[in-house]
Amino acid sequence: MVQLADAAFKIINLLDTIKEGARLDENCAMDTLLWMTRRNLETQFTLLSSDKDGAWIKPIETLAEPQGVFERLREALYEVWLLLTADDSKRKSVLQTLRWPLDQGYVERMTIDEEKFRKIIDWLSPCNFVQKQEVITDTPGTGSWFFASDEFESWLSGSTRWLWCHGIPGAGKTFIASKAVCELQKMHESEDTSVLIAFCSFDSPESQSIDHLVTALLKQIVQTRMVLPEGLEDMYSKHRACNTRPKIANVCLILGEAISRSTKVFIILDALGELPDDARRLNLLNILHGLKGNAKVLTASRKIESIAGRFSQEDIACDGCEKEDLDTYSHCEEEDLCQMIERQPNLRIRKQEAVFEGAQDMFLQAKFHMDAVADCLTIEEINEALDNSPQQINDTYDQAMARIAKLSHNRQRAVKKSLLWVSYAERGLTKEEVQHAMAISIGSREIKKEHFVNIKVLTSLAADLIVIDGDETVRLTHKTAEDYFSEKG
Repeated sequence: MVQLADAAFKIINLLDTIKEGARLDENCAMDTLLWMTRRNLETQFTLLSSDKDGAWIKPIETLAEPQGVFERLREALYEVWLLLTADDSKRKSVLQTLRWPLDQGYVERMTIDEEKFRKIIDWLSPCNFVQKQEVITDTPGTGSWFFASDEFESWLSGSTRWLWCHGIPGAGKTFIASKAVCELQKMHESEDTSVLIAFCSFDSPESQSIDHLVTALLKQIVQTRMVLPEGLEDMYSKHRACNTRPKIANVCLILGEAISRSTKVFIILDALGELPDDARRLNLLNILHGLKGNAKVLTASRKIESIAGRFSQEDIACDGCEKEDLDTYSHCEEEDLCQMIERQPNLRIRKQEAVFEGAQDMFLQAKFHMDAVADCLTIEEINEALDNSPQQINDTYDQAMARIAKLSHNRQRAVKKSLLWVSYAERGLTKEEVQHAMAISIGSREIKKEHFVNIKVLTSLAADLIVIDGDETVRLTHKTAEDYFSEKG
């Protein structure tokens, strides 16, 4: 940040010596980074430096992250500094085309390039896996067993390029995949490293498409590096004009080239087993294997024979909940129960043991058990919930439906109606779509906003059966929930 300020003040002082050139019009000035810098930076830094307790720095710490605003601004300022400090002949040539402080055409080209960059990013893929990953709950202190394993260390630091994390449904594989993204980003935050992620969600047609998955990876590495790889702009122009999509082979060439230009690239591929058939799963693995560069790939899925055949010893079993993880998670979730548990010293131990035994190696089931206990208002209710902990995942869903049945008539009807819409929809529904669907009634001729339900309130009443993703998609909590409602008909 100090370097950024120093570069800005150097340019400010230099620009003060430039007498040539007329002022740009207001619109051009608003688009010019240096205009804003000249007017604001000096006073802002003087003001902020007077804050003795340092509290001012906290809201802008995120701006100083790798590839963040400060880094991009510093690079832009350095480019301008080179222009303005060139030798006399070059400087005169530059100044002939400068208005204060840059040629209007140059500014307009910068604006157009930025706009085109955003358009290309949006065009590449409809999938926003980064947004989805950011809303997955991270409980500090969990998952350490995975990152301390010999297999992970070998994959991270050795020559092994592939690692497979496999386990039963609900064992916490998505949590591990998401945690891996965060850990890798922390480990390499000061390096030229890209961490890419893809989720093959069972209820999202976009994330079941090989084309969308691969273009989503290209989209992420472009966003990380803030540079368009060679050939991408031409590909965009060609297919945008014809309203067509590029061949996957051409996308892979550009993605491989982008990977090869990075120091390190990690690809996290979650829920590979959610792709509908073996042919599609193997095709995706073949594509990733054939990419140029040395990207390391971490795949998480159920233990499927066709996937297992692609891996030799590069695998980690995630077939059971780690007791340490469950204890940590349970401790974080029992804040509302603290006063009751403090009156019964043995209750916390009994709760943790009951949750671990009832989990049946499924982190998802353990979560439902803890949520059921969290609903309790008395010690008697806690003991009853622990005594009646279900042993199978379908029993857990039965218990969740029983909790819904205890709601008032109107709330119970609303939750069950939302479950019908979400579980039978062929794709994930947006919040607005769920509101519209819920507002429909027999005999109604129009949809009125007065009939819209609050989706966040609705999901809070649904006993964790419905969740809202980072992209505002409303979906069932897990693939096992979809199977449960399909069996119930």
